Amino acid sequence: MWAIKKSGRSKLNIKKVKKIIIKKPDLSTQKLAQKLKLKKSTVWNILKKDLKLTPYKLSKHQLLSTATATKRIVVKNLRNVLKKIIKTFFSQMKKFLQLSL
Repeated sequence: MWAIKKSGRSKLNIKKVKKIIIKKPDLSTQKLAQKLKLKKSTVWNILKKDLKLTPYKLSKHQLLSTATATKRIVVKNLRNVLKKIIKTFFSQMKKFLQLSL
């Protein structure tokens, strides 16, 4: 006899996942899978393919103070200005050397 392939992405499971995600949108894919007793990949596929959501992993970053953020912006702007100056200098130098030959 042929074995019937069971799909974890049934309409019932899709409804269950949607219901839980509406109540707890910050729930991880892994915990959601454990709660519904489904594979993590099945839950991920339901979120991605059926509900058109993007599962993501939260990453922790250091909080920047306003002073640090300002310094980063200033340094970035200085780098951009220096790049333009260097590019202009070397292009002018190239033109000068071509004329002198």
